[in-house]
Amino acid sequence: AVDDAGQRVATGYRVHAAEPPAAVRVEWLGPHGGGAAQDEERALTECAGVLTRLGWEALLYRGPRRRRFLEVEPAS
Repeated sequence: AVDDAGQRVATGYRVHAAEPPAAVRVEWLGPHGGGAAQDEERALTECAGVLTRLGWEALLYRGPRRRRFLEVEPAS
């Protein structure tokens, strides 16, 4: 969730397209200074577990600025 200025006002998952086309990227984000970075590994690991049980492949990566994200795609 963002305010009128485009600043994040809530903590949660953000999902958007990734490569390859069938994949999505899942991030754990929150308001600046809200502590989301400290919770991202736990939140994304829990998310990956749920998605795996539902038949998806979810891999945890570390991206720019050492922030973690999941790359998720249908199981082969």
